[in-house]
Amino acid sequence: MVHQHFMLIENHTVIENIALGSFRSPRVFPKKRIRQRILSFSEKFNFDINPEKKIWQLSAGEQQRVEIIKALVNGARLLILDEPTSVLTPQETRDFFQILEKMREDGQMIILISHKLNEIKKLCDRVTVLRKGKVVGNTNTGNLNKRALARMMVGRDVAFSFSREKMPRNEKVLALDDVHVDGDKGSGVVNGVSFDVYRNEIFGIAGVSGNGQRELVEAITGLRTVARGRIIVNDIDVTNQSPRKIHNNGVSHVPEERIRFGIAPNLFLYENAILKQHRQKNSLDVLFLPITASRRIHGS
Repeated sequence: MVHQHFMLIENHTVIENIALGSFRSPRVFPKKRIRQRILSFSEKFNFDINPEKKIWQLSAGEQQRVEIIKALVNGARLLILDEPTSVLTPQETRDFFQILEKMREDGQMIILISHKLNEIKKLCDRVTVLRKGKVVGNTNTGNLNKRALARMMVGRDVAFSFSREKMPRNEKVLALDDVHVDGDKGSGVVNGVSFDVYRNEIFGIAGVSGNGQRELVEAITGLRTVARGRIIVNDIDVTNQSPRKIHNNGVSHVPEERIRFGIAPNLFLYENAILKQHRQKNSLDVLFLPITASRRIHGS
Protein backbone atom coordinates (compact mmCIF):
# COMPACT_ATOMS: atom_id res chain seq x y z
CA MET A 1 0.00 0.00 0.00
CA VAL A 2 1.17 3.52 -0.83
CA HIS A 3 -0.09 5.81 1.91
CA GLN A 4 -1.34 9.34 1.34
CA HIS A 5 1.36 10.57 3.73
CA PHE A 6 4.60 8.95 2.64
CA MET A 7 6.39 6.54 4.99
CA LEU A 8 9.96 7.55 4.13
CA ILE A 9 13.01 8.63 6.17
CA GLU A 10 13.91 12.07 4.82
CA ASN A 11 17.59 12.12 5.80
CA HIS A 12 18.29 8.79 4.07
CA THR A 13 18.83 8.23 0.37
CA VAL A 14 16.45 6.49 -1.99
CA ILE A 15 18.60 3.34 -1.89
CA GLU A 16 18.69 3.34 1.90
CA ASN A 17 14.91 3.75 2.21
CA ILE A 18 14.22 0.91 -0.20
CA ALA A 19 16.82 -1.34 1.42
CA LEU A 20 15.25 -0.70 4.85
CA GLY A 21 11.81 -1.58 3.54
CA SER A 22 12.84 -4.68 1.61
CA PHE A 23 12.74 -8.09 3.27
CA ARG A 24 14.55 -9.44 0.19
CA SER A 25 17.51 -7.11 0.67
CA PRO A 26 20.87 -8.92 1.12
CA ARG A 27 22.34 -8.55 4.59
CA VAL A 28 25.82 -7.51 3.45
CA PHE A 29 26.41 -4.55 1.09
CA PRO A 30 22.82 -4.35 -0.22
CA LYS A 31 23.26 -1.04 -2.05
CA LYS A 32 24.64 -2.45 -5.30
CA ARG A 33 21.79 -4.92 -5.79
CA ILE A 34 19.14 -2.42 -4.65
CA ARG A 35 20.53 0.23 -7.02
CA GLN A 36 20.24 -2.19 -9.94
CA ARG A 37 16.61 -2.96 -9.07
CA ILE A 38 15.76 0.74 -8.73
CA LEU A 39 17.28 1.49 -12.12
CA SER A 40 15.46 -1.50 -13.63
CA PHE A 41 12.05 -0.36 -12.38
CA SER A 42 12.84 3.26 -13.29
CA GLU A 43 13.59 2.28 -16.88
CA LYS A 44 10.61 -0.07 -17.15
CA PHE A 45 7.99 2.38 -15.85
CA ASN A 46 9.76 5.70 -16.60
CA PHE A 47 10.17 6.61 -12.91
CA ASP A 48 13.26 8.79 -13.48
CA ILE A 49 14.60 8.46 -9.91
CA ASN A 50 18.18 9.18 -8.80
CA PRO A 51 19.00 6.40 -6.28
CA GLU A 52 21.65 8.51 -4.54
CA LYS A 53 19.43 11.47 -3.68
CA LYS A 54 18.13 11.97 -0.17
CA ILE A 55 14.37 11.93 0.27
CA TRP A 56 14.11 15.57 1.35
CA GLN A 57 15.69 16.58 -1.96
CA LEU A 58 12.88 14.94 -3.97
CA SER A 59 9.57 16.44 -5.08
CA ALA A 60 6.30 14.94 -3.82
CA GLY A 61 5.90 13.10 -7.13
CA GLU A 62 9.38 11.60 -6.90
CA GLN A 63 8.79 10.51 -3.30
CA GLN A 64 5.61 8.79 -4.39
CA ARG A 65 7.56 6.86 -7.03
CA VAL A 66 10.01 5.75 -4.34
CA GLU A 67 7.06 4.37 -2.34
CA ILE A 68 5.88 2.45 -5.42
CA ILE A 69 9.38 1.06 -6.04
CA LYS A 70 9.48 -0.09 -2.40
CA ALA A 71 6.34 -2.12 -3.02
CA LEU A 72 7.55 -3.52 -6.34
CA VAL A 73 10.94 -4.53 -4.92
CA ASN A 74 9.06 -6.70 -2.41
CA GLY A 75 7.23 -8.43 -5.25
CA ALA A 76 3.82 -6.74 -4.88
CA ARG A 77 1.34 -7.47 -7.67
CA LEU A 78 -1.54 -5.57 -6.06
CA LEU A 79 -1.00 -1.87 -5.31
CA ILE A 80 -3.41 0.10 -3.10
CA LEU A 81 -2.99 3.85 -3.60
CA ASP A 82 -4.60 6.15 -1.01
CA GLU A 83 -5.42 9.58 -2.50
CA PRO A 84 -2.23 9.41 -4.62
CA THR A 85 -2.63 12.80 -6.33
CA SER A 86 -3.41 14.89 -3.23
CA VAL A 87 0.15 16.28 -3.07
CA LEU A 88 0.99 16.30 -6.80
CA THR A 89 1.12 19.15 -9.26
CA PRO A 90 -0.95 18.81 -12.47
CA GLN A 91 2.18 17.84 -14.44
CA GLU A 92 3.17 15.26 -11.81
CA THR A 93 -0.39 13.91 -11.88
CA ARG A 94 -0.25 13.43 -15.67
CA ASP A 95 3.12 11.66 -15.35
CA PHE A 96 1.74 9.51 -12.54
CA PHE A 97 -1.27 8.47 -14.63
CA GLN A 98 1.08 7.35 -17.41
CA ILE A 99 3.03 5.25 -14.91
CA LEU A 100 -0.17 3.60 -13.65
CA GLU A 101 -1.30 2.80 -17.19
CA LYS A 102 2.09 1.19 -17.93
CA MET A 103 1.84 -0.83 -14.74
CA ARG A 104 -1.66 -2.00 -15.66
CA GLU A 105 -0.39 -3.09 -19.08
CA ASP A 106 2.37 -5.01 -17.26
CA GLY A 107 -0.24 -7.01 -15.35
CA GLN A 108 -0.32 -5.09 -12.06
CA MET A 109 -3.65 -4.86 -10.23
CA ILE A 110 -4.28 -1.38 -8.83
CA ILE A 111 -6.84 -0.17 -6.30
CA LEU A 112 -7.18 3.62 -6.46
CA ILE A 113 -8.79 5.38 -3.49
CA SER A 114 -9.89 8.85 -4.56
CA HIS A 115 -12.70 11.38 -4.27
CA LYS A 116 -11.71 13.06 -7.56
CA LEU A 117 -14.30 12.15 -10.18
CA ASN A 118 -12.09 12.83 -13.21
CA GLU A 119 -9.42 10.45 -11.92
CA ILE A 120 -11.93 7.66 -11.33
CA LYS A 121 -13.43 8.12 -14.79
CA LYS A 122 -10.03 8.34 -16.53
CA LEU A 123 -8.13 5.52 -14.85
CA CYS A 124 -10.52 2.96 -13.40
CA ASP A 125 -12.27 0.09 -15.18
CA ARG A 126 -14.65 -0.48 -12.26
CA VAL A 127 -15.68 1.64 -9.31
CA THR A 128 -17.12 0.85 -5.88
CA VAL A 129 -18.65 3.76 -3.95
CA LEU A 130 -18.68 3.84 -0.15
CA ARG A 131 -20.93 6.15 1.86
CA LYS A 132 -21.04 6.05 5.66
CA GLY A 133 -19.13 2.78 5.63
CA LYS A 134 -21.53 0.96 3.30
CA VAL A 135 -21.29 0.05 -0.37
CA VAL A 136 -23.88 2.10 -2.26
CA GLY A 137 -22.76 1.25 -5.78
CA ASN A 138 -20.54 -1.07 -7.80
CA THR A 139 -20.36 -0.79 -11.58
CA ASN A 140 -18.22 -0.21 -14.65
CA THR A 141 -17.04 3.40 -14.83
CA GLY A 142 -18.28 3.60 -18.40
CA ASN A 143 -21.84 3.20 -17.11
CA LEU A 144 -21.71 6.41 -15.03
CA ASN A 145 -21.24 10.08 -15.77
CA LYS A 146 -19.71 12.45 -13.21
CA ARG A 147 -23.09 13.70 -12.01
CA ALA A 148 -24.37 10.18 -11.28
CA LEU A 149 -21.09 9.23 -9.59
CA ALA A 150 -21.22 12.34 -7.37
CA ARG A 151 -24.83 11.57 -6.43
CA MET A 152 -23.77 8.09 -5.30
CA MET A 153 -20.93 9.53 -3.23
CA VAL A 154 -22.85 12.24 -1.32
CA GLY A 155 -26.44 11.03 -1.59
CA ARG A 156 -27.80 14.06 -3.44
CA ASP A 157 -27.32 16.07 -6.63
CA VAL A 158 -24.13 18.17 -6.76
CA ALA A 159 -23.73 21.50 -8.58
CA PHE A 160 -20.67 21.46 -10.88
CA SER A 161 -20.76 25.16 -11.78
CA PHE A 162 -21.80 28.43 -10.16
CA SER A 163 -21.71 32.11 -11.00
CA ARG A 164 -19.11 34.37 -9.41
CA GLU A 165 -19.24 38.13 -9.12
CA LYS A 166 -16.14 40.01 -10.18
CA MET A 167 -14.35 41.54 -7.21
CA PRO A 168 -12.87 45.03 -7.58
CA ARG A 169 -9.07 45.24 -7.30
CA ASN A 170 -8.29 46.94 -4.00
CA GLU A 171 -5.10 48.19 -2.35
CA LYS A 172 -1.75 46.46 -2.77
CA VAL A 173 -0.87 44.10 0.11
CA LEU A 174 2.27 42.36 -1.21
CA ALA A 175 5.05 43.49 -3.53
CA LEU A 176 8.21 41.64 -4.62
CA ASP A 177 10.99 43.63 -6.26
CA ASP A 178 13.82 41.73 -8.03
CA VAL A 179 13.91 38.93 -5.45
CA HIS A 180 16.76 36.39 -5.59
CA VAL A 181 16.81 33.30 -3.34
CA ASP A 182 19.35 30.48 -3.00
CA GLY A 183 18.39 26.81 -2.75
CA ASP A 184 19.50 24.22 -0.21
CA LYS A 185 22.74 23.62 -2.12
CA GLY A 186 23.66 27.32 -2.22
CA SER A 187 22.90 27.93 -5.90
CA GLY A 188 20.29 30.44 -7.04
CA VAL A 189 16.82 28.96 -7.61
CA VAL A 190 14.78 32.21 -7.63
CA ASN A 191 16.24 34.84 -9.94
CA GLY A 192 14.84 38.35 -10.25
CA VAL A 193 11.19 37.67 -9.42
CA SER A 194 8.89 40.71 -9.19
CA PHE A 195 5.09 40.87 -8.82
CA ASP A 196 2.30 42.62 -6.89
CA VAL A 197 -0.68 41.12 -5.07
CA TYR A 198 -3.82 43.14 -4.31
CA ARG A 199 -6.58 42.69 -1.78
CA ASN A 200 -9.65 40.80 -3.11
CA GLU A 201 -7.73 38.74 -5.67
CA ILE A 202 -6.32 35.21 -5.93
CA PHE A 203 -2.79 35.29 -7.35
CA GLY A 204 -1.32 32.11 -8.82
CA ILE A 205 2.31 30.99 -9.05
CA ALA A 206 2.58 28.23 -11.66
CA GLY A 207 5.40 25.85 -12.50
CA VAL A 208 6.51 22.25 -12.35
CA SER A 209 7.67 21.19 -8.88
CA GLY A 210 11.30 22.03 -8.19
CA ASN A 211 11.43 25.31 -10.13
CA GLY A 212 11.72 27.67 -7.15
CA GLN A 213 8.12 27.94 -5.93
CA ARG A 214 8.90 26.44 -2.52
CA GLU A 215 11.96 28.62 -1.99
CA LEU A 216 10.05 31.72 -3.08
CA VAL A 217 7.25 31.13 -0.56
CA GLU A 218 9.76 30.35 2.18
CA ALA A 219 11.52 33.66 1.48
CA ILE A 220 8.25 35.62 1.59
CA THR A 221 7.24 34.02 4.91
CA GLY A 222 10.67 34.43 6.55
CA LEU A 223 11.73 30.79 6.45
CA ARG A 224 14.56 31.36 3.97
CA THR A 225 17.03 34.21 3.47
CA VAL A 226 16.57 36.60 0.54
CA ALA A 227 19.91 36.97 -1.26
CA ARG A 228 18.86 40.14 -3.11
CA GLY A 229 15.73 42.22 -3.62
CA ARG A 230 12.88 43.44 -1.43
CA ILE A 231 9.60 42.04 -0.08
CA ILE A 232 6.97 44.57 0.97
CA VAL A 233 3.83 43.65 2.96
CA ASN A 234 1.27 46.40 3.61
CA ASP A 235 3.89 49.06 2.77
CA ILE A 236 6.33 47.57 5.32
CA ASP A 237 9.68 46.14 4.21
CA VAL A 238 9.78 42.61 5.69
CA THR A 239 12.81 41.37 3.75
CA ASN A 240 14.68 38.81 5.88
CA GLN A 241 12.50 39.53 8.90
CA SER A 242 11.63 36.68 11.28
CA PRO A 243 8.61 34.46 10.51
CA ARG A 244 6.93 35.86 13.65
CA LYS A 245 7.25 39.49 12.48
CA ILE A 246 6.03 38.62 8.98
CA HIS A 247 3.08 36.69 10.39
CA ASN A 248 2.20 39.63 12.61
CA ASN A 249 2.09 41.78 9.47
CA GLY A 250 -0.72 39.64 8.05
CA VAL A 251 1.00 36.79 6.18
CA SER A 252 0.25 33.11 6.83
CA HIS A 253 1.52 29.94 5.21
CA VAL A 254 -0.31 26.63 4.75
CA PRO A 255 2.39 24.12 3.71
CA GLU A 256 1.61 21.30 1.34
CA GLU A 257 2.58 18.61 3.86
CA ARG A 258 0.20 19.95 6.48
CA ILE A 259 0.32 16.93 8.79
CA ARG A 260 4.10 17.14 9.13
CA PHE A 261 4.77 20.87 9.01
CA GLY A 262 1.45 22.70 9.43
CA ILE A 263 0.06 21.25 12.66
CA ALA A 264 1.05 19.49 15.87
CA PRO A 265 -0.91 16.20 15.56
CA ASN A 266 -0.66 15.34 19.27
CA LEU A 267 -2.32 18.60 20.36
CA PHE A 268 -6.04 19.35 20.48
CA LEU A 269 -7.75 21.33 17.72
CA TYR A 270 -8.05 24.47 19.87
CA GLU A 271 -4.38 24.20 20.87
CA ASN A 272 -3.31 24.10 17.23
CA ALA A 273 -5.60 27.06 16.51
CA ILE A 274 -3.80 29.34 18.98
CA LEU A 275 -0.20 28.30 18.31
CA LYS A 276 0.44 31.50 16.33
CA GLN A 277 -2.32 33.59 17.85
CA HIS A 278 -1.46 33.54 21.56
CA ARG A 279 0.54 36.79 21.52
CA GLN A 280 -1.82 39.07 19.66
CA LYS A 281 -5.03 39.08 17.67
CA ASN A 282 -4.38 39.63 14.00
CA SER A 283 -6.23 39.36 10.69
CA LEU A 284 -4.58 37.78 7.65
CA ASP A 285 -3.97 39.83 4.52
CA VAL A 286 -2.03 37.23 2.51
CA LEU A 287 -2.56 33.47 2.67
CA PHE A 288 -0.28 31.02 0.84
CA LEU A 289 -1.91 27.75 -0.27
CA PRO A 290 0.77 25.86 -2.20
CA ILE A 291 0.19 23.47 -5.08
CA THR A 292 3.77 22.24 -5.20
CA ALA A 293 5.90 20.70 -2.48
CA SER A 294 6.95 22.71 0.56
CA ARG A 295 9.39 20.63 2.58
CA ARG A 296 11.77 21.24 5.44
CA ILE A 297 9.53 23.94 6.91
CA HIS A 298 9.46 23.93 10.67
CA GLY A 299 7.16 25.88 12.94
CA SER A 300 4.94 27.07 10.09
